[in-house]
Amino acid sequence: GTGTVFYAGEDIETLFGRKPDVYGSVVVIQIADTWQGHTIFTLYGHLESVSVTAGQPVNAGDVVGMVGSSGVALGPHLHFEVRQDDPYSYESVRNPELWYRPYAGRGVLAGRLVDVNGVFLPGTRVNLECSDGTPRTVETYWDQYTAPDDVLVENFVISDLPTGTCHVWAETPGGLIDQSVEILPGELSGLILQLRP
Repeated sequence: GTGTVFYAGEDIETLFGRKPDVYGSVVVIQIADTWQGHTIFTLYGHLESVSVTAGQPVNAGDVVGMVGSSGVALGPHLHFEVRQDDPYSYESVRNPELWYRPYAGRGVLAGRLVDVNGVFLPGTRVNLECSDGTPRTVETYWDQYTAPDDVLVENFVISDLPTGTCHVWAETPGGLIDQSVEILPGELSGLILQLRP
């Protein structure tokens, strides 16, 4: 989205990870619009080269750098993060799938898989069978302290879902949980899967 380049360069002296040179060549953009009163930053890491400078305005579709394998990357790829409020803190990272614009005719599902007491169930496979008949899976966040969105309080997200009904289920130590949810085009749908006493 529209924003301003907050940082562009190496993460050796200015840290964005837990130690120097995690992301290598990195670009951080402060998004112009806020979310629920929070400042949003997008981070693009492991770049081969950087094409922007700090303070530069940018728009959706602008080239900010070229994909590479700098920092701790083992091969060329783009590392993309969304951070809330604090661009320097890894603890401010939010699930980027919440921020992808869905393809035409597709939607996104954010969910919460919890036990009978409402506590997140980490590292649990969530299965989906949607209107196109293609089976899909996603795992809940492994770290119970991975920060969910303030409003959604999710522990899993899956994007690029076809519109229509999706049957969602998970096998947990406390039993099977299942539910159906309607996926709307261009929308974020949500559900809570909770074990019953």
